[in-house]
Amino acid sequence: MKNKLFRNCAYVSTAFFVVFIGLYTYVWIFNSPFFHIPLSKASMTVDKYEGGQVIFFNGPYPNATTMLGPTDTITGYEGCGIYYHVIHDSASNVTWWTLMISLWYPIILFGILPAIFVVKKLRAKTSR
Repeated sequence: MKNKLFRNCAYVSTAFFVVFIGLYTYVWIFNSPFFHIPLSKASMTVDKYEGGQVIFFNGPYPNATTMLGPTDTITGYEGCGIYYHVIHDSASNVTWWTLMISLWYPIILFGILPAIFVVKKLRAKTSR
């Protein structure tokens, strides 16, 4: 039962790994700045910026220039391949947020379990 669960998790992880490798390849081959996958109140996109990023946002396009007034505030975090900003527009009382994550994080994360599965299979094969 334990091996069956591990095998199924490895297959699902492999599928996600292939999807993120495909997104990374798409971004580098077609150099398309944005394609959108609409979520309920936000959007997801993939961009070539800084080596490939998956971006979640609910306002204007990320990296778009917006006019900020003197009372508008920007807060956030930037570092280690993760970028998060919140813009509060005081004139319209709207809050926009943007979360950018390097594509290498999900590629590495979803590549670990299939790698362990393959190593286990190869070790079992060589020990016979």
